[in-house]
Amino acid sequence: MIRQLVILLQVQDLTTRKKVNTIGLTSTVGKIKYMAHYLDGELTTGGVARDQSGLKLGAEYILSKRTSAYALYGQQEGQNSARTADNKDKGYAIGMRHSF
Repeated sequence: MIRQLVILLQVQDLTTRKKVNTIGLTSTVGKIKYMAHYLDGELTTGGVARDQSGLKLGAEYILSKRTSAYALYGQQEGQNSARTADNKDKGYAIGMRHSF
């Protein structure tokens, strides 16, 4: 699925504009569901533009009809238009899910 998301927010006198393009893929092979998600976009706050990109990868192992175990890894990077500040965030999750 490919989609484009544009959000306009007004908080007090500060205008924020976020334009993000995302693509996500999932595929199930046997009892394992593989997931990948990529985003690329721009966040503008107070007239300062910030480029952002990110990637998330994961897998879910189906244990039974209502129970699964999962592992996810993701990272996101951002850099302002003046190239004076950037940030890199990374994270992971491991867990088990049961539906009642």
